Amino acid sequence: MHSLATVALGAFAIIFFCAALIVGLVILKKYKAEQIRINELTKKRLEEKQKNK
Repeated sequence: MHSLATVALGAFAIIFFCAALIVGLVILKKYKAEQIRINELTKKRLEEKQKNK
């Protein structure tokens, strides 16, 4: 039988890992959205430059 401290530490480790995973996924999603926004902005600028020529 495991001691209460071992069980609590294991539960904390699992919760901490899940929280870190969720935070990582949110950051990745925001990063991808920002990359898409930058790419669209770059395309618009290129199109405007081509129209001005």
